[in-house]
Amino acid sequence: MGIAVLGPLTIEGDHRVLARRDRVVLAALAVRPGGVVSAEELADAIWPDTPPASWPKVVQGCVARLRKVLGAHAIVTVPRGYRLAVPMDEIDAQRFERAVSRARELLAADDPERSGVVLADALSLWRGRPWVELDSWEPARIEATRLTELRYAADELHVESALRAGLHDEVLAKAEALVLDAPLRERRWVLLATAQYQAGRQGEALRTIRRLRTVLDRDLGLEPSRDVAALEEAILRQDPSLVVESALPEPSPECPYRGLMPYDVDDADCFYGRDAEVAACLRKLADQSVLAVMGPSGCGKSSLVRAGVAASLGRDGRRVVVMTPGPHK
Repeated sequence: MGIAVLGPLTIEGDHRVLARRDRVVLAALAVRPGGVVSAEELADAIWPDTPPASWPKVVQGCVARLRKVLGAHAIVTVPRGYRLAVPMDEIDAQRFERAVSRARELLAADDPERSGVVLADALSLWRGRPWVELDSWEPARIEATRLTELRYAADELHVESALRAGLHDEVLAKAEALVLDAPLRERRWVLLATAQYQAGRQGEALRTIRRLRTVLDRDLGLEPSRDVAALEEAILRQDPSLVVESALPEPSPECPYRGLMPYDVDDADCFYGRDAEVAACLRKLADQSVLAVMGPSGCGKSSLVRAGVAASLGRDGRRVVVMTPGPHK
């Protein structure tokens, strides 16, 4: 059962309305997924001023009710407090971070098209300000600030991926909106000027760079970086490297379709279409500690377990051992 914190807290697939204190406790635990949050910290999150004398019982009651919703083993009691033990992929903030990291890798590998697709999916997870239930709790404010900064970077990376793929027409409006949203982020002006130039609007691109100089000098008393000066010079001389032709990639001699070949743990990056089943298996495993996957021969049980469940556990830092039974003698 997914937990969404990139906006008002919701439990994906469950339409029950949690009480305010239960929501606060779950949100506080999700700030440190897999880490320990002490009972005292949970009390501070619920009562920003002074908690009542009954706070230990109240916190225990919140945890008990959340276990009924998330599963008996979703919140683990430890000597110093509580730990949210759901799979990391069940928390949208964790999925977002992993997707941004993957998109960076794809762009570094000169695959801007796939990078853009991954970033578009990642950005769609956002529904508003993260951890709105915990505005007065310092750990949540710090984490919300970090995630918001990562979202700014992801927006910029999405535009960069599109420009490197020759898709300037698709992101020109977004580049303009990003500048309006955060005019002191120099990178956004660079992306906008590049998009304008690629769209055949050289004069507008040069005016964008001049506007950047004005904004930085007026608001910060700073000069633009050398990258801005280099871009302006490249635009003036109409450097061919600034233009990217949108074209289909060269066909690969290797067919990407694996047919009926099984997927293993190391094939997780190309294992698609079974997200719902993987999530259901992880939830069952977290709740019961035992999982049996059954089905007719050839339906993909081994691939689901290896490239789906085992790979997800490995990404969470869990030790995974895959054993294949041999013939009985």
